[in-house]
Amino acid sequence: MSSGRKFLYALLLLLIILLLAAAVVIPRLVDVDRYRPEVISGIEQATGKHASIGHLALTLLPKVALRADGLALANPPGFPAGDFLTAQRIDIQPDVLALWNRQVVIRALSLDHAVVHLLSDARGRRNFALRATPPARRPLKSVAWTPSSWTLETIGRIQFSRGLLTDGTLLPSGVPAPTSLEVQGLSGEIEQFDWNTLIGAPPPRVAAAGLLPSAWLASGAATSEAAAGNGSLKADSLRFGRLEGTRVRSQLALGPRSVSLRDLKLDCYGGQASGELSFDFSGINTHYRVQAKVADVDMARLLASFPQAQGKMTGRLQGNLDVTGELLHSEDPLAGKRGTGQVTVRNGRLPALRLDQKVMELARLSSLGPVSGDPSSFSSISADLNIDNRRITSRKVTVLGNGLDIEATGSLTLEGEGSLDYSGTLALHASSSQNLLTTILANATGARMKNGKLLLPFRLTGTLASPHFTLKSSLAPRGTPNLPGLFKFPPLRR
Repeated sequence: MSSGRKFLYALLLLLIILLLAAAVVIPRLVDVDRYRPEVISGIEQATGKHASIGHLALTLLPKVALRADGLALANPPGFPAGDFLTAQRIDIQPDVLALWNRQVVIRALSLDHAVVHLLSDARGRRNFALRATPPARRPLKSVAWTPSSWTLETIGRIQFSRGLLTDGTLLPSGVPAPTSLEVQGLSGEIEQFDWNTLIGAPPPRVAAAGLLPSAWLASGAATSEAAAGNGSLKADSLRFGRLEGTRVRSQLALGPRSVSLRDLKLDCYGGQASGELSFDFSGINTHYRVQAKVADVDMARLLASFPQAQGKMTGRLQGNLDVTGELLHSEDPLAGKRGTGQVTVRNGRLPALRLDQKVMELARLSSLGPVSGDPSSFSSISADLNIDNRRITSRKVTVLGNGLDIEATGSLTLEGEGSLDYSGTLALHASSSQNLLTTILANATGARMKNGKLLLPFRLTGTLASPHFTLKSSLAPRGTPNLPGLFKFPPLRR
């Protein structure tokens, strides 16, 4: 190797060492923490919220970035004391050229252990909304460098990890109600994040012209097609109302006062769910829409989330739902909800259902149904669902049971103990060798025979905790002996 080339390699190595040394030494020599009051003031001017930062530091590798430890943004006036957002650490990557012009333009953000608590009150105000006037602070001391402009219009990329997100409402007393949405272990990224579009506020240049957020929205300048950012997220768990899921994966789309989780996939109660979940914050109450498909869900685990339905059914659920509603503080799980769906539960039991004793005696007497076995078991239950007026109504419910089948229509509620109101036809499987006896029984009960089955009209009322099953037809019509006496006859000889 020539001496010239050796000298070039040695010079290159020296430059690398010097750069690495500078990257380590310069952040230690430059005390950026003394600019913390100015940074806090800039954040408050951009967000309209009281802010605090524990410590600031400068990093040069792998990119020039400002590190903020212990960041917090407080709730606005009118909300409980506390923070809307906290983060254990934030790495801020500014636009270096903009800094040269004394402007702070954020190119990228990285948040670690961020906690976001969303709140809304009875008037529809939300704690994350931009306030028109930033909070007043004491005059800043003079420093060598002060940014002349801050902007949060668009941030090229936001990355977040190990976060927590909750959404809730304030009761009329001002006390927070239990959270309606909670996402734990949240991580992901958002591209081209536009804060002003998300909260439905005019950009700074429009606000400077005196246009308020409401006028900005009404003007049509912010439309539903506008994007506030797109990305993806993962979460360890998601709780929505009383429903929970784990291993959450989704694409994320942000719009004016709206958030959509698209191509959503998660594990729930031993099964899987997929679909879309969207939220609209433009009204007084948060509106949402759930479009989901579920498969292989354990009904016993699912119903355990609802105290009034716990232990009422087992089996595996599959189906689809399309539900819209409002996030309301109500003891009724169906409050503010409307929607449709189709569900099927296979290979389960209805432990709380006790069929009318006369029906069971009919089955035993004529071998129409199972002489032995569990009458509460079933091979499948399928139903269409229509959710409205705090009720779940089904035009057709089909039960394929252990020796008997059911077709019914009716509705139920979930508030309190829940109520049942169903009517339909119960079909007992008849034995082909006992046509004479089944005919006598059909005449005695007012039922009818069809395709080898004894059809009995019934009604199911009561509550989820105490269902009441009754036959509509009389088992002892005038002029015929009553069936309990018939049961005392000796068994027929073959």
